[in-house]
Amino acid sequence: MKVGTDTLPLLWNSFPWHPYKFDNVQSNRAPVTGELQEGRGFLEQLVGMYELDMVVAVGRKAETGLKPYVSESTGKLRIGDSVLRFATVRHPSFGGKGDFVKGMATVTLGISLL
Repeated sequence: MKVGTDTLPLLWNSFPWHPYKFDNVQSNRAPVTGELQEGRGFLEQLVGMYELDMVVAVGRKAETGLKPYVSESTGKLRIGDSVLRFATVRHPSFGGKGDFVKGMATVTLGISLL
């Protein structure tokens, strides 16, 4: 994805929809294993559709789901034929907004917010 001359990273949240408790669509819950596996197929499609150079895992679930595809020697993520830069930021839910903003500033701008 390009904005002007800058390439933006794809933010990946392990499951591309809002998982909620069965009886409350306004609730939040962590995605279950089947949902994480389903999400992987959508990630492959997105990487194939757009000119990306980086994927940012939003939260530990996303990071854990992608770790098997990250090279230990280079730290890069392989999705299909694409080899992409990879980073993880704190998920903004449950009080993580500030750390998420700081993490995104570091990833996208290369700066550290105190």
